[in-house]
Amino acid sequence: KMRPNIYKWGKLIEDPTTHPATYLHVQSVAASYNHSFGEKAPIYTKKSHLTGETAHRWNTLMMSAEDIVGNANMKRDQYRHSGTCQGATCAGWTGLNVLWEVTAQMDKDLGTSYHERVKQYFRHVEDNALALAGAITDAKGNRALKPSQQANKMSNLHVVETKSDGIVISGYKIQICGVAAAHEIIAVPGSGYGETEKEFCLAVAVPRDAQGLTIVETRRPSDERDEEEGWDAPKAGNITQAYLLFDKVFVPNARVLMNGECKYSGQIIGNFAALYRGAIGHC
Repeated sequence: KMRPNIYKWGKLIEDPTTHPATYLHVQSVAASYNHSFGEKAPIYTKKSHLTGETAHRWNTLMMSAEDIVGNANMKRDQYRHSGTCQGATCAGWTGLNVLWEVTAQMDKDLGTSYHERVKQYFRHVEDNALALAGAITDAKGNRALKPSQQANKMSNLHVVETKSDGIVISGYKIQICGVAAAHEIIAVPGSGYGETEKEFCLAVAVPRDAQGLTIVETRRPSDERDEEEGWDAPKAGNITQAYLLFDKVFVPNARVLMNGECKYSGQIIGNFAALYRGAIGHC
């Protein structure tokens, strides 16, 4: 049902479920949905923190050490099944878990309403059983310079315009795993930023096929030795790796989960690493 917006070698991928560059990853994520209803259901599901009903594990909040172990056990089983990264049931979910805590702190300190937005979005994700890609890494440009000092401002995702009903964002997120099999993308700041970099301190949830978002699939088969001119990406397995090119993408307020609160941007990265590294170790 989604708008085709993923490109490979300059050509539009009309159907990620059948294209040679993406179909294996889509199938591997689909297997996780299937496992949620079979004998492996205890690995792939958890009781919802919002409703108390059974939900896909990657749609729930990690609230205890047991949940962290559950995440790791799911990753290990996924990898044993397909031998490849499960980006669409990993990084975006982690980002949403991180934002749960950070937005609660922002609301307490600043009187904002971000946490309620996260809560409502969590319910949307759970009710619709969505797979979420996580967009963390910016293109960065010259790493010796701050985002605001870059010759090409698009090197980092940033707010172009703030409206009464939402924000408009532009910039590049790169090396993003699992986008081809995801329904939505959770984008968070790629680093901790100070007061001069407020426009880069944004966290949003956007549909994978949002208007203004172009996705370039960069993964190469492992037997391919020649580098495509102008692109630097790993050659490995069935995982999908993508560059996300945001060009004036509108995000409604309900999906804006941070906008300029630079004091808390570093906290997002620290919390993300704490959850993510344990899971990746099991992969």
